[in-house]
Amino acid sequence: GLIVTALATGLVFTKFARATARVAFTTDMVITTHEGKPTLMFRLGNRRSNTIVDAQLRAIASLTRVTPEGETFYKMHDLRLVRDRMAGMRRGWAAMHVIDETSPLHGLDSEALAKHEAEIEISLIGLDDATMQTVYSQHVYTDDHIKFGHRFADTIRPLPGGDMILDLTQFDVTVPDSVPRDSVAA
Repeated sequence: GLIVTALATGLVFTKFARATARVAFTTDMVITTHEGKPTLMFRLGNRRSNTIVDAQLRAIASLTRVTPEGETFYKMHDLRLVRDRMAGMRRGWAAMHVIDETSPLHGLDSEALAKHEAEIEISLIGLDDATMQTVYSQHVYTDDHIKFGHRFADTIRPLPGGDMILDLTQFDVTVPDSVPRDSVAA
């Protein structure tokens, strides 16, 4: 009886003591021009006060295609990110994939993404700095959550004394590229 009680207590403790990542992902991805190149972007943020050490980010695009044999096939493509790891994720991350000739998204518009039933799966893995346990998070964007010709609203706003303020109310806000940056209040 004593061994069963100890075993049950240990199992319950490990279930509730396990570190979990609480990561926020933006509702939509955007495709905008960044540094003169079409770029797929999304934001993610750490909702906990801890740091995710050696955070590694992966993005995989799944597109349907018909094989020469007539089969519908879901082909997965790794999306090369501008930065795919961070030494310590404390706050947020604006992840970017440049859509150049080597990108599987090159030449696709919103109709083509819908036709190919595009899904982009994001995975984040790292270590919780307090417990040193592995934490992970996943999110999936479908073709109807990819906005062409939009960008994210600025989340950093300068203050009169030279300091900056981070406005997380703008984390998920997108605006059309045609709107001048000066007119978007953070």
